[in-house]
Amino acid sequence: MTETFHASPLSNLIDRQLHAAGALEGLLMAEYSALLSSDLAALTDLVAQKRSTAESLEHSSVALSEFTGGAPEKAVLQAGAVAIEKWQRLGAIANRLRRQNLANGALLNERQNRLRWVAERASGGAQTLYGPGTSTGLASALSGRSLARI
Repeated sequence: MTETFHASPLSNLIDRQLHAAGALEGLLMAEYSALLSSDLAALTDLVAQKRSTAESLEHSSVALSEFTGGAPEKAVLQAGAVAIEKWQRLGAIANRLRRQNLANGALLNERQNRLRWVAERASGGAQTLYGPGTSTGLASALSGRSLARI
């Protein structure tokens, strides 16, 4: 069965997943770079590409599941060494995709928090610790009078 794996529908389905997963990995790395450089134009372009590539990966995953009756691991094991090697490569890419997606999410969250903080200060919506109008809360607790009582 190993010799015919290269031309089999199972091989084609795994190859489609490998291709889409590789493309998605490249897009996630590009997204990380765009987030680091705050390149909004690149981020805008990448979102559409990432969505399309992720959908392609999902479709090929569903097709593989349907083709194997919901047991792709079993089918891969039965298909031989080439199939197993491709399946392992796919698993490794999936792990890298998860890690990169988490890193991108953390960076995006940090950027959003920073922008929110800047926007609050620019709009005057946030009171500063030593600025005018800070007679309640933490600032009043830190006033000279309350500190003198300690």
